[in-house]
Amino acid sequence: GLPPVWIEVERLTLLMGDLLEVIVAARPPRVTARFRHCGDMLKLGIAVEGASFNLSDQKQEYYRLMWRLLGGKFNFSSMQACATISLPTRSHFDQAADGMNTI
Repeated sequence: GLPPVWIEVERLTLLMGDLLEVIVAARPPRVTARFRHCGDMLKLGIAVEGASFNLSDQKQEYYRLMWRLLGGKFNFSSMQACATISLPTRSHFDQAADGMNTI
């Protein structure tokens, strides 16, 4: 029931793989991921429980830049030990494309 998103699979794989490696390095006993639809964005929330999980300022800026280049957003909260990734839905691209084809 979630809307389709438009993103290059290779880039998504690299960014998600990198983020998951950082999370696994913290050796958390539990990681939860939840999707939710919010306006024209699909949001993925990743929470790390029971471990010290932090991202350096450089790593946070890297993720913000990479997700922004893909049309999305990245937010991180060290106090809550969670990251939120927002991805544009296909309808967002259909409206913004102004006649261009999207997949």
